[in-house]
Amino acid sequence: MANRTRSGDSGAASWSLTPGRIAALVLAVAAMIFIFQNRADTTLTVFGVSVTAPLWLFTLALITVGILIGALLTRRGKSD
Repeated sequence: MANRTRSGDSGAASWSLTPGRIAALVLAVAAMIFIFQNRADTTLTVFGVSVTAPLWLFTLALITVGILIGALLTRRGKSD
């Protein structure tokens, strides 16, 4: 494997700020702001069952469910 850093460079100097890394950093900061602004408890009632948790936790759970459903539908569509 080739050495990608020059002899006078430190490891940090070889790290570049790409558009993808900038986008990831912006999304991470936005997610942290969302979490800190939505820490209050919220009650969600589905089919008579009530659950109390912070709003950001409900949002994270729904995003996760959506990603799983999308992955299942995409996988099923490719096998047909």
